[in-house]
Amino acid sequence: MTDNIKISIIIWAHSTNQTFFGDCIDSIAAQEYRDFELVVLDENPGSAIGKILKEKFPHDGRLNYYRLKSYKGLSYALNVGLHRKNGNYIYFLGQHDRLSENALKLFADEIKSHPGVEVIYSDRDELVGINRMNPAFLPDFNVELLRHTNYIGDCVLFSVEGLKRLGTLKEQLESAAVYDLLLRAIEKKAYVRHIPRLLYHKRILGDNAISLQSKKLREKIYREHITAATAHLHRCKLPGRITPDRMGEYWRVHYDGGDANSHRNEYIIVRENDVTVRNTHFIERMYGIMRQKDVGIVGVRFEKRGFAIDNCGYIFDEKGIVYPACHDQPAISRGYMNRAILPCDVSMVDQALFMIDTKVFEKVGGFDRMLIGRSLMFDLCLKVRDAGKRIVFDPGVVAVKRSEPDEIFNEASTAALYEDWKETLKRGDPYYSRNLPMGLQNYLLY
Repeated sequence: MTDNIKISIIIWAHSTNQTFFGDCIDSIAAQEYRDFELVVLDENPGSAIGKILKEKFPHDGRLNYYRLKSYKGLSYALNVGLHRKNGNYIYFLGQHDRLSENALKLFADEIKSHPGVEVIYSDRDELVGINRMNPAFLPDFNVELLRHTNYIGDCVLFSVEGLKRLGTLKEQLESAAVYDLLLRAIEKKAYVRHIPRLLYHKRILGDNAISLQSKKLREKIYREHITAATAHLHRCKLPGRITPDRMGEYWRVHYDGGDANSHRNEYIIVRENDVTVRNTHFIERMYGIMRQKDVGIVGVRFEKRGFAIDNCGYIFDEKGIVYPACHDQPAISRGYMNRAILPCDVSMVDQALFMIDTKVFEKVGGFDRMLIGRSLMFDLCLKVRDAGKRIVFDPGVVAVKRSEPDEIFNEASTAALYEDWKETLKRGDPYYSRNLPMGLQNYLLY
């Protein structure tokens, strides 16, 4: 039902900066969409937070304010808020953060346009003082990327009906409970939508100096996310392990593909003659990803001889032209939001080396021999996606081409592909943000 859309904004207030909290509440009071309620769980000593709320929402029935008697952490507080809410949609918001004034309206519009949606997230940026910076332009729901990092963040809208399937927040995960919910959204095949607008502004507190206490807190948050990701793999019955990364921003999932030789009939490896692979046991690594039931193709990262990236898979525009992702960026670059170093779902990988599920290849009819150049591989990837299978890019396997193919772009072939797939192409590349530049200079902010 989308006729009555009431959004409950749930905020946990603890060790609160009153100035920034007031700024957060101002952004809620200024919302264009008015059918909302504000649920605040206050764990601060004294009555300052209550006074701020009464000033911002005087005699307003949309405010539900609760004092929590003892500190039990974020997840406990949010679960209390879930039990006290009156809305049929829930939005978790940080106590010092801000919403754009049209945020709730755009959420409501998305719900009306997509009946049955269970999870909605948006792009975000950071608030440093009065300045907005570091915009995070996100892809649409990306299963593989989410397993390696919480690229979505914690400020997410859930439907109450969706939460009945996903469950409540796990209180033993004090800082990673929302991430755990997002991983359960993968498992339950929840209907997830992404709004490519900067609707959420995350407040960055403090200066550049990192105290011992804040360092320990970051390490704790990081460990909790790895714990959540490990439990997710176990629930999905995906053999493998997770290892931390020294950057402390993401982690690495190592899927177990050691028995690849025993399952040679389950996959096809396509490798052009002039391709050199820098990894040993790369087939086992690719098969570890391929053994997921919803994966149809696994591709790899290609580098150039000049110590630069050739491609990290491909992006496409509405005309059906494909462009190599992260092209010509330094090989040591992590890429925009770690795009060059983290596995993720993509729309197309390089045809010079990839693995495809044998049954999927047969089901979609293989290559269209009427096409040539990159259109040949793009068409295959579109058919695999249309069959409900994911295409995964793995930067952990690095390959180099000794020469370029004779023809990578053919106008007639691209035109033929466009006619077959124009409705899909018009919707845009779901794994590339429309807010980033299209063309060879992609995944860059100027």
